[in-house]
Amino acid sequence: MMLLWEPAGAWLALGLALALGPSVAAAAPRQDCTGVECPPLENCIEEALEPGACCATCVQQGCACEGYQYYDCLQGGFVRGRVPAGQSYFVDFGSTECSCPPGGGKISCQFMLCPELPPNCIEAVVVADSCPQCGQVGCVHAGRKYAAGHTVHLPPCRA
Repeated sequence: MMLLWEPAGAWLALGLALALGPSVAAAAPRQDCTGVECPPLENCIEEALEPGACCATCVQQGCACEGYQYYDCLQGGFVRGRVPAGQSYFVDFGSTECSCPPGGGKISCQFMLCPELPPNCIEAVVVADSCPQCGQVGCVHAGRKYAAGHTVHLPPCRA
């Protein structure tokens, strides 16, 4: 039996395992962990305690969302405000990418410039959480838009 928990609930999970008593003890002999100092698990967002072990091991490294980033993490689909190492999410309607570095640590956000639309774009499409994209190319003459491939007859030139 392996116990998984978040760092904040570590002692609660350990206490629950010990409270289960004989059923857990039958599976593995009890370990006397008195005086054992466990090393800190850097950038760990999910820990596990193996049967018979005194110290937890890190199952998943990542970043903990703090402050204003917590809501953005939830909106990005990261439950409990935890982002696994190497993953990212977008905020500010897609103009900013926030990512958790490999190995975990602190979330960093980078503003992304949207590319300019081509000059022959006659219809821009704005997708939620993304940069505008060209939906249709064509030409503009005398304030009117014409789709690509459309033929326009103009009066002859005067010199």
